[in-house]
Amino acid sequence: MDFYIKNAYTIEDINNLITNEVEENIHLDYKAAGALDKKDEKNATK
Repeated sequence: MDFYIKNAYTIEDINNLITNEVEENIHLDYKAAGALDKKDEKNATK
């Protein structure tokens, strides 16, 4: 099965991408953990 059409991914799948140094492409875009934060600190009022 092609990796990019899997229905679900495990942390092992992600770690394998990193270990094997798979580059980003149109199907894969690495993000820092902070990019997934649900808070939008840029728009927060002070």
